[in-house]
Amino acid sequence: MYALKRLESTQFDIGEYSFYVTPFPAMKSAGIAADVAKVIGPALGGIFSIVGTGGNGKTDAEGILSGIDPQKAVTVLGEALSSLDGDEMERIIGRLLIDYNNVNVSGPFTEFKAVRMNRDTFDEVFCCEAQNIFVLCWDVINLNYKSFFKNIALQFGNQTESTESLTTSATASST
Repeated sequence: MYALKRLESTQFDIGEYSFYVTPFPAMKSAGIAADVAKVIGPALGGIFSIVGTGGNGKTDAEGILSGIDPQKAVTVLGEALSSLDGDEMERIIGRLLIDYNNVNVSGPFTEFKAVRMNRDTFDEVFCCEAQNIFVLCWDVINLNYKSFFKNIALQFGNQTESTESLTTSATASST
């Protein structure tokens, strides 16, 4: 029997809490992608400029993404996020983590029972731990759009290889 992808949850452990995330329905996912693009879009150009700087030599998607220098990535993402206002960020976070009932959480506040994430639970779980909001948002984005990022990384990796071979050829012929 076929298992419905939308009903399979993926566990993410962040701090003292475990989050159980199910994928968005396809139509909602398409709409959320537009909001996510507002955040990630400006960062993609910067991320692509630093992809592969780790020099790990791998050409698969995970290898290409693992070549990103974390310090440079933080700088690029910080610059991209600085263009958003607080209300817009709250709206996007709400769509990713609360509005579609796609996140359950268990931990100290819930007496280690999995409960659906709502505003009150969200506020308590992330109180004084705001950085974990962004970690969970990234996990939700990655879960729902992983194939998109892998395809982009592979495309970029292929372009990087082509550029490197052209540069190497030009350098070799000029000497």
